[in-house]
Amino acid sequence: MTLDAMEKGAEVSPCERFRYRLWRRWDAGREAAVWLMLNPSTADHARNDPTIRRVLGFSTAWGFGSAEVVNLFAIRSKKPAAIHAAADPIGPLNDAAIVQAVTGRRVVLAWGAHGTRHADRVQTVLRMLAQVTDPDKLMCLGRTVDGEPLHPLMLKAATPLVPWRTA
Repeated sequence: MTLDAMEKGAEVSPCERFRYRLWRRWDAGREAAVWLMLNPSTADHARNDPTIRRVLGFSTAWGFGSAEVVNLFAIRSKKPAAIHAAADPIGPLNDAAIVQAVTGRRVVLAWGAHGTRHADRVQTVLRMLAQVTDPDKLMCLGRTVDGEPLHPLMLKAATPLVPWRTA
């Protein structure tokens, strides 16, 4: 299956304020790359946004057959500041969606520099990951100066996937 004919889907709340999961599958016979980022933007079951286009570029270049995206926060916004403004930026189903997506799979941590502003949430999610997936399956594109995993949007296409532990 080509990227043009890929299977697309998303799990969005009925009110459309939250997106819990987004996936794109172009080769069901290959491993999936699960991406854990900060918060979802406008991409949905039919549309890609710039970040999802970068995720697809990296995922195909690394030989994966699909990409699935979950986030620390499920509130949909182009601006990370919406996390602070929302009464419940995580969303009622987000933790379950994260656990379902990452269990036993390779995970690309990629929430970017904003993770420092949400250290408690980052630690909560990292503890969840430790319970359901092998730490050797946690990957990233490198780290910020503060130690957060880099976000894919502004990185070069040749940026390598590296183990989270040693990045």
